[in-house]
Amino acid sequence: MSNIQTGINIGRHYIEVVQVNKTLSGFQLINQGRINFSDASVKDFSGTGLSSYLRRVLEENHIEPINVVSSIPDAKVILRYFTIPLLPPKERETAIRFEAQKYIPFKMEEVMSSFLVFLDKERKKECKVVFVATKKDVFKEHLAMLKEAYIEPMAVETPSFALMRILRALDLLSKRNLTAVLYIEKSDAVITICDQEIPYLLRDFSLITPLREEVGELGRSEVSGTGKYDSLLREIQLSFDYHYKHFPSLAIEKLVLVGDGFDNWQEGLTKEFKIPVVIAEPAVIFGKKSGISSGFSTSIGLALRGFLARDRKISFLEEKKVSPETGETSGEEKNILKRIFFLELVFGLAIMFFLQITLSRQIKIIKDNLNEVRKIRERIGRELASADKRELERIYQEWDKKKNVFSRMIDRRTYLTSYLSELPRLLPSGLWLEGLRVESKLDEVGNKFTRLTLEGNVFAGKQNKSDSDLVNEFVNNIKNSPVLAPEFKKIELGFIEKNKIGEFIVTRFKITCSK
Repeated sequence: MSNIQTGINIGRHYIEVVQVNKTLSGFQLINQGRINFSDASVKDFSGTGLSSYLRRVLEENHIEPINVVSSIPDAKVILRYFTIPLLPPKERETAIRFEAQKYIPFKMEEVMSSFLVFLDKERKKECKVVFVATKKDVFKEHLAMLKEAYIEPMAVETPSFALMRILRALDLLSKRNLTAVLYIEKSDAVITICDQEIPYLLRDFSLITPLREEVGELGRSEVSGTGKYDSLLREIQLSFDYHYKHFPSLAIEKLVLVGDGFDNWQEGLTKEFKIPVVIAEPAVIFGKKSGISSGFSTSIGLALRGFLARDRKISFLEEKKVSPETGETSGEEKNILKRIFFLELVFGLAIMFFLQITLSRQIKIIKDNLNEVRKIRERIGRELASADKRELERIYQEWDKKKNVFSRMIDRRTYLTSYLSELPRLLPSGLWLEGLRVESKLDEVGNKFTRLTLEGNVFAGKQNKSDSDLVNEFVNNIKNSPVLAPEFKKIELGFIEKNKIGEFIVTRFKITCSK
C-alpha cells in the first residue's frame, strides 16, 4: 500500500487539499492547495456544483488524488456520546443502533452512521460509544461530487475526528482532563469538547450572522451585532455551561485554536476563561520550512488517517468497529517493541561474546606467564645454587624493582568483566543501552579514579510506568547493585530528552557513575 494519502476538506468558504507521504523519518508534505468560492456557490453545496472547484484546485496545484480521505462538514453531521451495557460483540451493534435512535432526529434507515466503542475503565460493565450520523442524501451528494471530480475516496470522515488526529500528532490534547477545540473558518466556527482524542460534544455556529431562533439547550444564540469576538465569547461560554451542567466533575484544561482569523484573541480568551489557550501550528510535523498554515489542519488530519499508532478512525464508508478497544498493542507498537527486544538481545549477546573473548585472552596470558615463570624459576634455581651472598642481594634488588613496576602496571589496569556482566541484570524492560564508556586514571596522590558513562534509550510502551520512571528505576538498580555500588559512590543523570524512532517518541538518557 502506498504511503501517500490525500486529504480533501470541503469547508463553507473554501476547499482545501493536502497530500502527505509517510517516511521512515516522519511525515513529508507533498503538495497543498486551496480555492475560495463565493457565497452564491455555497447554496449549491447540496448538488455536484462544487466538483468543478475541486477539479480546479487539483489541476492548478498538480495534485493526483491518491488514497483520498474526504470529510462531510460538521454542520451536516450529528455526533452523540452515550453508554450501553457491556454486551457480546454480536449483540453490540444492534444495541448501539437502538440507543442511538433516541438521539437522532431521523429514522435510522435514513442515515449513514459509524461509531467507536470504548471500555469504561471506571464502570467495568459499561461501554462508551461515540456515534456519528449524516443523512443518506447528504452522503450520496458528497460521493457524487467526488465522482464528478473523478475521485473514489477510501474513507469519508468528519472534520472533528480529523482535527483530533492532527492535534494528537502535535501533542496538544490534555492527557488527564478535557480539551476544548475551537476551529474557525472566516466567519464560521465549530467548538468541540474532547476527552483526549475522543470528541463527545460538537457545536457549529456563525460569528456574524444574526440568528434569532434558539434550538434547545445547544441552539445558536442570537448575535446582537457586538462583533465576532463578543459572539465567540458567548458561544464558548454557552458550550462550557452545557458541559459543566451535564459533566460537572470533568474539568476543561485548555482551549486550542485551529484554523484562521483569530485576530489576536489568544490573550483575551486566556483571561476570560482562565485556562491556557494555545494555537495549533500543523507546520511543525513537516518542518519549519513547510510554510503550511493552521487553516489546513483539517485536511492534514484527513491525510494522516491510519498513519498514527492507535489511530481513532471512523468512516461512513468502512465497516463499523464494534469491538471495544481493550488496550491491546497495535501493530506499529508491536513492531517497535520487537525492535527493542531484538536490540536488547543483540546487546546481551555482544556482551557475552566480549566477555568470552576477554576471558580467553586473559587465560592465555596467565598460562603464558605461568610457563615463563616456570622456565625462569628453573634457570634461576640453577644460577642461585652457585651464587654468593652479595650476588643474591643484587638479584633480589633487581627483582624488587621489577616487582614494583609490575605492581604499578596492575594498579593502572581496569577490569570491565564485573561491570559488563552486571549491567544486563539491572536493565528494566523497555530500556536499552547504546553507548558505554570507561575512563580510568591515577590522580596526583596515586589513587585510581574510574568513571563509567552509560547512554541509551527507553520506551515504556503500554507499561504502567513512564519513560522517566524506567530511567529512575535503572539509576536505583545501579545504586543498589552489590557490584557497582561499592565501586561508584556518585551516580548522576547527565541528561534526559525526547527522541523520535519511526512514529514513536522515545527518551534518550545519559548516566555517569564515579567515585
